[in-house]
Amino acid sequence: MTQIPLHTAHRAHALRERINALLEDFYRKIGTQHTSVSGRAYHPVAAETDLSGDHDGLRLDIELPGVEEKDIEILVDGQNLIVRGEKRATHEVEGRTFYIAERIYGRFERVFHLPPEVDPERATARCRNGVLTITVPRRPESTGKGVRRIEIRTH
Repeated sequence: MTQIPLHTAHRAHALRERINALLEDFYRKIGTQHTSVSGRAYHPVAAETDLSGDHDGLRLDIELPGVEEKDIEILVDGQNLIVRGEKRATHEVEGRTFYIAERIYGRFERVFHLPPEVDPERATARCRNGVLTITVPRRPESTGKGVRRIEIRTH
């Protein structure tokens, strides 16, 4: 078996990562749904998300620049939180020639499976400056101090 020098393997890995990034960017921009090499499905509008948590619950910050609040729908289905909507074109294209067209329009949908410690039924949402913030509080029984010792009873 032929061994590949470590520096060559590192270069091959770096090249593969760059090709993956280029392909993902390409499919994002052409607007077709595609499962990338990294396993992420793309829609024309990406709805990039930060998900964070603390002792009070979870917080999702979803970037939706150019999406109007009336075009966003948030649904709860069990422990699934579904965010969908549409970024609509804001300009007329008839009679105009575009030399650069980089803005992306279309429908998007993200589904977040939430852990059982949070209560999606009590979720709240607000949209400000193109960022949708959804707060999902913890269930009352799970807001304790974390680890709890369970005593073993004898007969």
